[in-house]
Amino acid sequence: MDYCREGLNFFKVAKECGDIARSHGAKVASISMEWSGRFSRRMGDARVTDRLARCGLVRLSRTLWPLATESKRRNTMIHEIAHIYAELERPGAGHGHVWAKWMRRFGERAERCYSLNAESFSDVAAVKAKRLANRYHGTCPRCGRTFNMAKATRTRWINRGQSRRHRCGQVLTVEWARNMRLGG
Repeated sequence: MDYCREGLNFFKVAKECGDIARSHGAKVASISMEWSGRFSRRMGDARVTDRLARCGLVRLSRTLWPLATESKRRNTMIHEIAHIYAELERPGAGHGHVWAKWMRRFGERAERCYSLNAESFSDVAAVKAKRLANRYHGTCPRCGRTFNMAKATRTRWINRGQSRRHRCGQVLTVEWARNMRLGG
């Protein structure tokens, strides 16, 4: 995956959206983009960084981006850019009618998001996304079943000393270990 080329594609799409926004009387937003290695369940997100200067930031998933088709990539870019324009027009717009209006103006269907499942991406991608999201694992001493959890959830379990019941029927406290394969 050539992330430099994809970044240039993003700015080309952002310029096209800016031209369309200008034709509708909106001031063009200054939009920057960065890759995020943390997104394993969403293609991207957007936020307004400076409302007065009309600046926004779009973050795209480094993990899922190579697995999407060209049309889904373009739709995701436009989806996130539409969030910035909608947020500048009406704070807290979310996926409401203002966002949908901008999606239609940009020539896309106002679909909320993609479901990340085996139909959308390959089985390997789904496994990789789940593995990246679950940085800790625990093993049941009775049945040997492995559980995966993110750090925040794992920390809450440890701090509260909570137990868990699973399919084997035993109530136990899972001993958690850091998943060293993930390097984090």
